[in-house]
Amino acid sequence: MRGFLAAVILAAAATLAGGCGPHGPAVRPEAQGLRVVCAVDDAVVLIDERPVGTAAMVRERDLPILPGHHRVEVRAERFFTRYADVEIAPGARVRLAITLRPRLEVP
Repeated sequence: MRGFLAAVILAAAATLAGGCGPHGPAVRPEAQGLRVVCAVDDAVVLIDERPVGTAAMVRERDLPILPGHHRVEVRAERFFTRYADVEIAPGARVRLAITLRPRLEVP
């Protein structure tokens, strides 16, 4: 029994290590990404209700994302919140441009 358990543990370790290179998990070339571009630097970007950074932080790089349907939200003080639904295909790189409209301040 002890030999069988050791073999199972070794097989599991080999399976887990199989996808790793010298610098961590191997990145598949067909990995998909989402780039959100907004001119309001301090706007907060959320994907599927999770904050991913400010517009200034995320506009210059593709965010890793799983294929499928996602909801993007961009919000900032003194601006109306914008929502966008995006469908990410396997291997796709999507660029989403969001324009925020300022709220009118009433004195």
